[in-house]
Amino acid sequence: MDERGSGMNAVAVIPRPIRVAIVDDTEDLRFLLRHALERGGMEVVAEAGDGRQGIQAVRDTQPDVVLLDLAMPVLDGRAALPSLRREAPRARIIVLSGFGADLLSDELLALGADGYIEKGHSVRRIVQYVEDAASRAAHPRPAGAVLRLVR
Repeated sequence: MDERGSGMNAVAVIPRPIRVAIVDDTEDLRFLLRHALERGGMEVVAEAGDGRQGIQAVRDTQPDVVLLDLAMPVLDGRAALPSLRREAPRARIIVLSGFGADLLSDELLALGADGYIEKGHSVRRIVQYVEDAASRAAHPRPAGAVLRLVR
């Protein structure tokens, strides 16, 4: 019994930070995103500069959220997306790209994406979007639904 006589010990539950993998070929953008995500209380568990490295990093780290660029060398985001989905079925995969979401959202959804952010948003909005996507991770994605954050 504890001091209050209830027979139960109080245990503080500390929430685990959101674990993020960044897959983008622009090193400066990865640095900026990592810094902003970590300042927002998240943990960047992996970074990769192309889709092939990204698949391996996601396989090894099992992040909660994957930020994925579409236009990359070696293996682009579109080609890597199905493998990323298989390697981390519970992760939220958010495509980060300069291409218009309306043109790509149906295709990206079919390939396994959960959301889309057009490059050019403030880092603060991207961090908020990652938090929102991670909070939805406990809920299955409704058929035909893509989270969009477009300019």
